[in-house]
Amino acid sequence: MSEHEFVCSFDEQLAMAKSELISAITRYRENILMRDTKNRAELEVELEKKFHTYEALTSQRYC
Repeated sequence: MSEHEFVCSFDEQLAMAKSELISAITRYRENILMRDTKNRAELEVELEKKFHTYEALTSQRYC
């Protein structure tokens, strides 16, 4: 794998992680707006995982 291919692959992973984080934020926000407390803990765990994945990728990207 060339350096260019690696960077493109990494950028794709970062873009996917960002998209997944935004989706998780949106689901969590909708849950709050609907005052649905039943699934909130589940959504908080998902949101935290997506955030940590995105955070880890961004820290690798800019090191």
